[in-house]
Parts: sequence; C-alpha cells; structure tokens
Amino acid sequence: MKTKTEKKGAESEDTLLIYFQALKQESERGKIILLASKIDELLCEVIKCFLKPHRGTKRDEDKLFRTMGPLSTFSSHIEVAYRLGLISRTTADCFDILRAIRNDCAHGLRAFSLQDGVSAQKYERFKKLSYKLGFPI
Repeated sequence: MKTKTEKKGAESEDTLLIYFQALKQESERGKIILLASKIDELLCEVIKCFLKPHRGTKRDEDKLFRTMGPLSTFSSHIEVAYRLGLISRTTADCFDILRAIRNDCAHGLRAFSLQDGVSAQKYERFKKLSYKLGFPI
C-alpha cells in the first residue's frame, strides 16, 4: 500500500506528464508562456513551504503573493528562491532569461519566433544554461 507522500508524488508525476503532453500541441509562443507560468507557480509553492503561514484565515488572500504584493511576480519568485538558497545562481539566471523570453511573447504584438532576433539570442543563452544544469533542450 502506498503512503500519502507516494500517492501525491505519483499524482504529481501524472499531472506533469499530462502538462508536457499538452505543451506539445502549443505554438512556440504558447509553449514559452505556459512553461514560464508553470515554473513560476512551482517556485511560488516552494517559497511558501519556507514561510510561516499568513496571519489571515484560510479564506483570506496571502498579502505577500496577492496581485501587486511584494511576491506577486515571476521575477520576485526567482530572486527570493535564489536568496533563500532554494535554487542555484545558474538556475536563477536561466529562469530570468526564460522570464525575459516570456515577456517578449506575452507583450509583443508581432509574430514571435525563437529562430531570429533578440528572442533567438536569449533562447541560445537559455539553452546553454539549461545544458549546464543538466536539462539539454
């Protein structure tokens, strides 16, 4: 019989598998936005594990993580995770590049491509750091 932790781990693996299968159906722009969003979400959850619970009730919004709160952005999640020693400098640098590419995707009105232009240069740096971290792309 599996323990709660083993069951949760298996569910997490299944969820990630489904997530990555869904990513395959997306455009370059969609993949970047969704991948950055998932990493941001996971960083946020890890950071919360190292903080005391907020002072409000369970139904109250956590003031640190609410919209316009001090920990409401991908950038702040990267920086706090690094400063707490939860991720390495190389990982933080890699996530910052992904964040910059995500911003190009999400805020640009023109067609997006990782094959040319500024985003292509950022993507090359992202690939090098990912390789260095053991996640070749």
